Amino acid sequence: GEEIVVRLKPQFIDPIPALEANGQLIRVVPAFTWEWIFVGLPFLLVATGGCIGGLVGGIGSWGNAMVLRSEMPTGAKAAVAALITAATLGGGFIVLGMLQLMLKR
Repeated sequence: GEEIVVRLKPQFIDPIPALEANGQLIRVVPAFTWEWIFVGLPFLLVATGGCIGGLVGGIGSWGNAMVLRSEMPTGAKAAVAALITAATLGGGFIVLGMLQLMLKR
């Protein structure tokens, strides 16, 4: 047999890395398709909240990616991701509003 070099290649926001074998990228799982809606929506907080919004949005996006790669049925994944997205956006706007009020004093 021939020796090959295999490396794990992290994928943006996706908790499951791809493999790189002899320079060829091999995806272990299919790339996100409709799931990008839930993974991307929390990042809207970057536009309104800058760094803090990006932090809160990043946590929400990471949580959604973890749920969407879980073994749950598709409908349950979508429901949980929708709840995480709503909580992230709602919580993010509340935190940003509170900070804005505190900084105006």
